[in-house]
Amino acid sequence: MSRVPVAILGASGLVSQRMQQRLATHPWFELVAVAGQSQGTNLADIEWHLDELRPEVLDSSEIKILDINDGNLAEELKNRSVIAVFSALPSEPALRIEANLVNAGLHVFSNASAYRMHPEVSLVVADVNPEALHAPSGQALHACATNCTLIPILHPLSVLSQHYTVTKVVARSEQALSGAGWKLLHNRELK
Repeated sequence: MSRVPVAILGASGLVSQRMQQRLATHPWFELVAVAGQSQGTNLADIEWHLDELRPEVLDSSEIKILDINDGNLAEELKNRSVIAVFSALPSEPALRIEANLVNAGLHVFSNASAYRMHPEVSLVVADVNPEALHAPSGQALHACATNCTLIPILHPLSVLSQHYTVTKVVARSEQALSGAGWKLLHNRELK
């Protein structure tokens, strides 16, 4: 079985690098393109921020970073046979770029908070509502992941709600207080 050609939006952030790590040897998907702000740079030359080593297949990769702001990005991705795009973009650029890719017929799976409550974008936790991953016939799918703090809460609530009426849930997260992203992983003073 041949793998589906995919791209990632974003090159150097934690979410993008986690996606790169997971897609590097994925049995269903083949990472063929990455778009970011370091256009022209070889993906293997981007500083790696995860604790785990960069997958060997990415170290030897000849993938060059595409210009995330290129008005012809959708065509460039289609020329590489890309069918689906995984976006690790912040909200502002995601709003500008993702809709263009969907309108061009590419399936986009976003992590941008800007799309989490958008009426035309499916909010998906694949184990809880996999039906949200089905696009209307002939249309590209635009789906968005929930906030990462919500996922471990939704799994048990999904099971409980099949047997009981859940009327209220109160949760507190302090995950974004630092705003430091990958810098927090490597700076003991921020921890």
